[in-house]
Amino acid sequence: MRIGLLEYTETGLALSTWLVLVLLLVDPSMALAQAQRSAVYVALAPGSTIVLVQPKVSLPPLVQKSVTTQIAEWQPRSTKRDKTNDDDWGHLKLFGKAAPKAPSQPDGSQLAAAASQLLNASLRSLLVHRLRLVVVPVQEQSGVSLRAGRTNVLFKSSDVVAVASPAILNVVLNEKSQRRINVWARITIYIRDTTSVTGGVQVHRVYCSGSYAAPRVLLGTAYLKTRTAVLARACWTAASMAVSSLEQPLVSPFARPDATVAIAPTTGPTAADLLVFSNTGRRVLPSGISGLKSNVSDLLNLDLQPILAQHLVSPAMCMRQLMSRNSKLVDLWDGTIPNVKLAISLGKQLHVKLVFLCRIVDLEASTGNDRRDRPADSAYARSVGYLLNTSTGQTLWSGVGAATMHSGVKWVGGSSSLTVVVQDAERFALSALNRKFEMYKNQFVTGRMLKVKGSVDALDG
Repeated sequence: MRIGLLEYTETGLALSTWLVLVLLLVDPSMALAQAQRSAVYVALAPGSTIVLVQPKVSLPPLVQKSVTTQIAEWQPRSTKRDKTNDDDWGHLKLFGKAAPKAPSQPDGSQLAAAASQLLNASLRSLLVHRLRLVVVPVQEQSGVSLRAGRTNVLFKSSDVVAVASPAILNVVLNEKSQRRINVWARITIYIRDTTSVTGGVQVHRVYCSGSYAAPRVLLGTAYLKTRTAVLARACWTAASMAVSSLEQPLVSPFARPDATVAIAPTTGPTAADLLVFSNTGRRVLPSGISGLKSNVSDLLNLDLQPILAQHLVSPAMCMRQLMSRNSKLVDLWDGTIPNVKLAISLGKQLHVKLVFLCRIVDLEASTGNDRRDRPADSAYARSVGYLLNTSTGQTLWSGVGAATMHSGVKWVGGSSSLTVVVQDAERFALSALNRKFEMYKNQFVTGRMLKVKGSVDALDG
């Protein structure tokens, strides 16, 4: 049997017990959660039988056909995918203005019902192919919670070890420059308690979220994918997150719909050392480039999906809060390490659960002529970032991004603009940091946990 990433042997059980004892000394609530999660791992061993509850929902015939097409035709990594019947490409107007919404596409009031079917189908596929479980689908009335008596009926077969009941918590549609759908769900898992004499049931809840966006076509205002297709992919991401949380004892901080994040202002050095090359040699000018902006938040393009805009606190709002405390941007940092105490205090005052901080920690530039006697400027920037939990003070993620930019373009005055090159280096260093953050978010979907290589100072590039 499987316990997270361990095989359920006597050694694996001993390791799990030891881990719970260590967590008990550190955080009793964490130890209890780990013990409950271990029970789920033991129950959901490969070959076990699980009942998957499918809520009964009602959709118009054309919308139901569109949803059924997605369930039948769209499967990730499928080699038998038939694009002729795929709803992704059905009747899309690739040029000109977008056509009116097809009657086969769900509207705002039908999104939750369609998402319920798509999430259930995705979860069933993942339970079979990733966890190697035997899934028995059962339909129940939508919106009705499973009572103890009903779960006992579902457990009537001795082979059934668990009952999973998915529920859609929220679906948000945004159709502007992109067609984006965010989905939040809760999977309630009822585990047969084999240690109880009366045959009780343990309840375990898994929260998950998914987001997917389709851009517009190159020439026109139509979107590349239909609304049902975008919803299907968001539901697949949510189901993958739920299954990943069963495979390993980590839960995404973005899984719940009430997750809130404050983005602290991004700081950067106001001066950079300059290395000057000339025909007579080279020389270093300490702080040779000055007058740079200390607040470079406008250069950060952070993707925090599926968190909604109303749950984000902008850098400008964080700055106003800092000023009300008579604090400065530099007070948030101690070199490459954030001032955790101040950051957590700031997050609590802003009533958020997470705080994201990043800054440019290294900035260097060089100028001169290349071998062809043409102006050649370059700049190097390195950024660091952190994600903090305001309730526990824990560092959930840290990463480093770096970028080097070169320019041989002549600007007004006959020389290249070092300031522009430096700013581009800062921008792309923050973009590299954003890619690292995307890898962190994706691990909760793929189940492939990132390996920690050491401190932030060792995570260059």
